[in-house]
Amino acid sequence: MTRTNTLSDLLDQLSSLQGTITNSPDIAKLNEILQMIKADGQELNYLFSQGVNRLYPKVVAIHNLNNKVFALAQGLLDRLN
Repeated sequence: MTRTNTLSDLLDQLSSLQGTITNSPDIAKLNEILQMIKADGQELNYLFSQGVNRLYPKVVAIHNLNNKVFALAQGLLDRLN
């Protein structure tokens, strides 16, 4: 695993590892690990999407305000010239 691996990569590798383990208690623990990673990944995806959804309108409002300020500044500069 490296930093560039995705959550899917990790889950695939853990699933492959699970197929090579013959010790039943280890398989049970690996199943628990897989379920926790999946649940955490889903929660992170939800939180990230909620953050992006909340941030977007604010960025749009700031962008629109900036455009108005730039237009006002340009108008003032034009009058000075």
